[in-house]
Amino acid sequence: MGEERRGGSGAIDGGVGGSRQKNLRQVLGFLGVGLFNTVLNYGVYCAVIALGGHYLVASIAGWVISVFSAWILQYFFVFREGGADSPQPWWKALVKTYLSYGFTGFILTNVLLVLMLDIAHVEVLFEPLFVMDSFFIFGSARAMAEYVAPLIVMVINLPINFLLNKFWAYREKDRIESAGPSL
Repeated sequence: MGEERRGGSGAIDGGVGGSRQKNLRQVLGFLGVGLFNTVLNYGVYCAVIALGGHYLVASIAGWVISVFSAWILQYFFVFREGGADSPQPWWKALVKTYLSYGFTGFILTNVLLVLMLDIAHVEVLFEPLFVMDSFFIFGSARAMAEYVAPLIVMVINLPINFLLNKFWAYREKDRIESAGPSL
């Protein structure tokens, strides 16, 4: 007897089958948005590094731009929050998106980058590739490490970002809660 509504795909969102279909759509949509924003983030990061910027500045620039892009795509397409009947204002979802990505995309990413590049010095793993002077387009093992480290960090962050967005930033109120007190 729960309220049913049709999503943008025409499928009924209510009920067990509709709920599974909706969750699958959200997971696939989130993965698509995540892939796009991962490429965007990494592209901005690489551009800043190529221009001589510090890896932390590159990381922050990529984060700011890709999180804004993620919010636009998730708000209007993945979690379908946009529109006149949206359960929360756009600015609230934007703030929650930056806060949820703030942990994984800003704090965790930059802590892991510092650990990998300045404490563990992962560039030693790449030094054997540079024995014959110029290997790859990278000038040094350190330069190669600065390009590879964020890719490793992104693999760690993706599932954490999905869970934070699904269950916090774009959380739907339980239908039982909206129907009134339960007995």
